[in-house]
Amino acid sequence: MANSNDPFGGGWGDTSFENSGGTGFSGNNNYGSHNTGTPFGGGSSYGGSGNAFDRNGTGAPGGPPMYTQGKRVFNLPLLIVSAVFALIAMNAALIVHGTLENKLFRPLCIGITLAVFLLIMVILLFLFQNIRGAFGGGQDPGKMIVAGLISVVVILIVGILFEFIYELGGKAKFSNPGSYIIVIDDSGSMESSDPGYVRYAAIETILEDTAPDFPYAVYSFNSDVNCIREMAPRSQGGIPASPGIGGGTAIRGTLLKIADDLENGDLKKAKDPKILFLSDGAPTDMGLFRSAKPIIKAYQKLGVSISTVGLGGGASKSLMKQIAQGTGGVCISVDDVDGLKNGMKEAIENFSGRDLLTLRIVPEMDILYCIERIVFMGLLGLGCMFGILSAAGLLLDKTDDLAFITALIRFMPASILLEILIQAVGIPEGIVDRLWFLIIALVFSTFVQRERNAGGGGSGSQESRNQPGQLRGQENGFDSKVKQRQQQGPFGFS
Repeated sequence: MANSNDPFGGGWGDTSFENSGGTGFSGNNNYGSHNTGTPFGGGSSYGGSGNAFDRNGTGAPGGPPMYTQGKRVFNLPLLIVSAVFALIAMNAALIVHGTLENKLFRPLCIGITLAVFLLIMVILLFLFQNIRGAFGGGQDPGKMIVAGLISVVVILIVGILFEFIYELGGKAKFSNPGSYIIVIDDSGSMESSDPGYVRYAAIETILEDTAPDFPYAVYSFNSDVNCIREMAPRSQGGIPASPGIGGGTAIRGTLLKIADDLENGDLKKAKDPKILFLSDGAPTDMGLFRSAKPIIKAYQKLGVSISTVGLGGGASKSLMKQIAQGTGGVCISVDDVDGLKNGMKEAIENFSGRDLLTLRIVPEMDILYCIERIVFMGLLGLGCMFGILSAAGLLLDKTDDLAFITALIRFMPASILLEILIQAVGIPEGIVDRLWFLIIALVFSTFVQRERNAGGGGSGSQESRNQPGQLRGQENGFDSKVKQRQQQGPFGFS
């Protein structure tokens, strides 16, 4: 018999969910009307001829839809957004690195660089996920952002520690220079960059703290290269004059010619030389696929350091930095001739160290530092991934293993790629560092695609919705009664 007060038409023990007027779940107080329609009542989802959850089946048409669980699909929008955020974060981090690398304790510089990258990723991903309502299933957004920020602090501390260890021992084979080789750009662009030949007057500033018998040589280059002062003590002759301005900027040819002179020519007897290289433009003898690797290998073999000075905005800063760091020198950028003298003096007096993000000068036991970089950058990358996934609400999401699994798969190959491309292939670290940051930042995940069933009076069509949160329906006293009965179980016990 049907029970008008029981939402399932007569109680769990009396009848089998049926009433005299229809099939299963029909009756006065169930999900439909007195009819012989579908198992839920009338001709549309969850209703009779009226709205959804209508007791009598005669309510107004067009009730709200019900959502049911759909299939799990790949979250392409989140992947794209994480890539865009990575571009923002990596460029900000590398700007910080370039600003601080010659001004701050290097381990602290590396720690700050990695922390800045992760901090930006954490904030942007958290805001994106929170705005779109992706935190559900009992997740606490406050805990998500706190976990992400804690990971930033951890990366800062561990980054400092790993960089400090990476710099221990294995010093490059450079000593205090016993002679200078000064290489001056006299290409056509110098006519506007330095019309007053301040670059030649700066030679005196460079030599002012050296002894009278300190030897030095001067080379001038444009499309060709010429030695305009042979290696000789400072006391033997003054500063040479420029042979004239014009032509291209043959950076590669010039440095390889000087390397040959050091090995086989007039500079062979030079004692512990240090090279200062000044230019204001991009190379005209290096195409897109011609790297600086032959230059760096030649000078590493000779044990000679090159410090570079880029004058103005036209200088190829990435190339100048790569040459300097690959040979143990420093790269100094000056905006105009007012800072040229100090810039040239600073460059020739300093040597670079090594850090986890740049080309390493080959020290003794180089294989040890190769392993250290792979392991250290791998662990730092994994820590960054955990912070990113925490902020996105995915780290502890037991329903989506893809994010966690892909993080475990990617962190070590990313660091191996970093080592190979910078150290073995010779690709500029600015490109390789960005590639590493991108691999670390990408978020691979899935989400449940929800199916929307049309409400009462509708045609019963379905539409896919990417909707966070729980299944939704109309909440009223009747629904509460249904929920109470479901919680009690079939025998009335909770």
